Amino acid sequence: MNEARVAMSRVQLRDSFVMPETADIFVSNLTQFAQTNPDAAERLEAAHLASVEQAYGFDGGEETTRKPFIYENGFAVIPVHGALLNRFGGAYSFATGYNYIRRMMTAALEDGDVQVIVLDVDSPGGEAAGCFELADEIRAAREQKPILAVVDSLCASAGYAIGSSATKVYATPSSKIGSIGVIRMHMNLKGMLDKMGVEVTIIEAPEDGMKSAGSPYRPLTPAEKADFQESVNKAYADFVTLIVANRGMTADAVIETKAKVFRADEALALTLIDAVKTPTEAVSSFMAELADECDDEDDLPQSEDEEMSKTNSEVTSAAPAAAAPAAAAAAA
Repeated sequence: MNEARVAMSRVQLRDSFVMPETADIFVSNLTQFAQTNPDAAERLEAAHLASVEQAYGFDGGEETTRKPFIYENGFAVIPVHGALLNRFGGAYSFATGYNYIRRMMTAALEDGDVQVIVLDVDSPGGEAAGCFELADEIRAAREQKPILAVVDSLCASAGYAIGSSATKVYATPSSKIGSIGVIRMHMNLKGMLDKMGVEVTIIEAPEDGMKSAGSPYRPLTPAEKADFQESVNKAYADFVTLIVANRGMTADAVIETKAKVFRADEALALTLIDAVKTPTEAVSSFMAELADECDDEDDLPQSEDEEMSKTNSEVTSAAPAAAAPAAAAAAA
């Protein structure tokens, strides 16, 4: 697919939220994406979404297929899988677009049937471009509806930036979480070209400028490396700030993770996640937590029809003063 080739070209000389521990998975995801026949795209996406439904025990009935996202019994599930790509609107097991996640989030927020949004995360990371903007939108969206991120089985770098923006983050026991760091890659092909007898001459203006900075046909100059390092450092500072806002951790605690990838139990101890559970356990447990946090059942997320019915009942009640303050707030 053309989108995959464009995404692969963007990895070179751009800040990426992928670490060496997961980079091979990321490259494998992109390679599989690039080799996908466009004619099979629709079939692959349908099969991918069906596999997510099965993971949560959804039966894939009529109600599931009539919405743009995976849906059943008040839950909207949005996959965050594979290589995460900017300016891409599709969803496969090996690649998901930030635009796809954003579009599904918007649809779920506007759908009165949806009570809880679930982000199903299994990603080694992705592009820095577009990542933080989406993460900020997700954090803001949790003020409208509860959002649960379920990690099964990898939530690294850009994947963690997205997942950590949810109201709560649960992970399966075998999951790996973390990789809060930034990387920029440069490939120097000069040695290979020398052996092939190929010499590349670069002519640029201004002669002492940065027009050819990062050229793969020669080593990086000290000035280029310093410039790239500055960019990576700034992106990392933004990443740390994002996790502090999402998880309530201190900046020192985030920095101390040193971009490592942790087991689920280790991530729980570091407060990178909130619990260790299977996908089906995560959904039921999250609903139980929401119920505990509410003053009464009227405070739980409701569909538009249920809320309208409750509001009308309160308006026509002979004793409106008897309504609990919490219920009145929920109606408002």
